[in-house]
Amino acid sequence: MDELAYEVPNQFYFGTELFVAPITTKSDSDLKLSQVVVWFPAGKWYDFFTGVRYQGGTMLKVFRSQTDYPVFAKAGGIVPMNRDGSKNGEDVPTNLEVHIFPGSNNEFTLYEEIENACLETTFKLDWKQQQLTISLRGELEILPKNRQITCLFRNVELDSSQKLASSIEVDVKNKTAIVEWTNFAIDTTKVIDFRGIREVQRQQIVGEVFSKLDQANIGYSLKREIYQHFITFQESLPLIGMMNNLTNRMLADCLFEMIYTMES
Repeated sequence: MDELAYEVPNQFYFGTELFVAPITTKSDSDLKLSQVVVWFPAGKWYDFFTGVRYQGGTMLKVFRSQTDYPVFAKAGGIVPMNRDGSKNGEDVPTNLEVHIFPGSNNEFTLYEEIENACLETTFKLDWKQQQLTISLRGELEILPKNRQITCLFRNVELDSSQKLASSIEVDVKNKTAIVEWTNFAIDTTKVIDFRGIREVQRQQIVGEVFSKLDQANIGYSLKREIYQHFITFQESLPLIGMMNNLTNRMLADCLFEMIYTMES
């Protein structure tokens, strides 16, 4: 294991696809943000909630509001979630929402069990060939009659060099492609072609910048200067120069996180 891992004793893996970096410090009264030092292992990682990409192999201070939480998915991460919400904990969910992150091949098997009956749903992601294979094995009778799987391909954009696969719906604003599968009575294997999308090439985080500046208790002229730097961003040097002149070091560190993600 990387020795840097010993410097973040509160950080932990959550299963095979995610890691969590709990924030244990109070919010800054001016920025209304809390911070935590995060160790990003080698590879690419994605904020689970925003999809923003972080290049790994480094330590970085990240900043979140009181309603946000630092959870990161690995490249190619496959995260099934219960779309029905919490019930009694005994029934398998009717609706699954599967978050799929770009950048790498991966395979994940979901195990569902009622008493002694077990059903395995395997998701096999071939990112290079742009195919996702979903296969079911085991006791199919425990499957809800109206089971629906909604696959959300995160942090993606339209690829103008390819024709978009007919089964895909693209939410451009949220950088997400959506595919649904419901016909389990006929097929136990589904191959989803997701050609026509690609990982976001140049991350646009102007919305994140605006949100953080909007809630910050700092002067309007400074907010405007910072925002203008980000919306006209071409290279990091002017931003870093401005950041180094700030007297509020927490604000400078917060800006550095955003600069880092823009170049990840």
